[in-house]
Amino acid sequence: MIEFRKVSFKIDKKIILDSITFSLPKGETLIIVGPNGAGKSTLLRIISGFYNSFLGKVLIDRKDIKTYSPIELSRKISFIPQIYSFHFGIKVFDFLITSRFPHKGFLKDFSKDDIEKVKSVSEELGIDRFLGRKMDTLSGGELQRVMIASSIIQGTEVILLDEPVTFLDPSSQSEVYKLINNLRESGKTLIVVSHDLNVFSFLKGRVLGLKDGKMVFYIKNFKKDGELKTHLEDIFDVKFFKVVKNDRFFYNFEI
Repeated sequence: MIEFRKVSFKIDKKIILDSITFSLPKGETLIIVGPNGAGKSTLLRIISGFYNSFLGKVLIDRKDIKTYSPIELSRKISFIPQIYSFHFGIKVFDFLITSRFPHKGFLKDFSKDDIEKVKSVSEELGIDRFLGRKMDTLSGGELQRVMIASSIIQGTEVILLDEPVTFLDPSSQSEVYKLINNLRESGKTLIVVSHDLNVFSFLKGRVLGLKDGKMVFYIKNFKKDGELKTHLEDIFDVKFFKVVKNDRFFYNFEI
């Protein structure tokens, strides 16, 4: 379980998050939405341990996140940042094998099991054909699949995804959403930050709405909550209309 208890965070004197409180049970998915500057990515960075100068408490499996060592936390949580290109010429295989680092002893070499893990996950996700390619040659969709593979290889219970389909074409978006759903169905705890409101037609789960660093709403099951459209209008300051087809929800804004 992930639990936030009145978590606040500021940079210099600017408040980024203001008294955020919620809990997410193990194995569930949380979708975080909100306008630019709402604090969405900052919230992910707090969970990942990148920021620790916050007020309040964050608990991972009922243990204060500040008491985890970096290695302990990296065995619990993996973070897929918002990314559309990779500027280093490292090979895909070499990048993926480093995902096993949290499970290695100090100065220990990667084992045959580590190598097999990379190969098996790569085959499962259909990226084995470019293990020898360099990361900076991948398309956006290929790169996102490699990043998801990295999290699976890292073997964490919790996966954080920051704008996983931004800059991707519809075909690549479809592939990425299928992978995310596979992770959800396998029992992973997922936290997905998204600007794309089509996320509601692809993923199931809870929804957290942020605006100006404040939590505006928290819905445990958006498919059973008839007020989601109103909540979205409150945080984005625009009017939305909803389309339902084959039990899938689509939201778009009016102009």
